[in-house]
Amino acid sequence: MASSTLTDGFHVVVDALKLNGIDTILGVAGIPITDLAVLSR
Repeated sequence: MASSTLTDGFHVVVDALKLNGIDTILGVAGIPITDLAVLSR
């Protein structure tokens, strides 16, 4: 039986950025995107 793992949108975005060679993102960090900023390190 195949197991599946759950993920959230932030992990999907970070993985997509990395797969496309993006290593730097610029923006104003705030509560809505704090998790994205932390995950992308």
